[in-house]
Amino acid sequence: MKRWLLACALCVSICVNGFFLTIQNGSICYREPGGAWHDTGLRAHSVLPAQDASLLSRGLHFPSRQALTRALEDFCS
Repeated sequence: MKRWLLACALCVSICVNGFFLTIQNGSICYREPGGAWHDTGLRAHSVLPAQDASLLSRGLHFPSRQALTRALEDFCS
């Protein structure tokens, strides 16, 4: 039980302090630490292989803007 609570606390910390990349309404979007959502304008299923779209639909967390930028470059180019 303690491990589960620690894992949840770590996840919440990452979510609040980091960037979050996911698919919303079919578009690749990311959330800044302050909570603002940004739509990249790219339709996920038209630019991503099925495996990448599946991974991204679950959401990915990044600790810095640089890490998010690298991921966006990988997913969107």
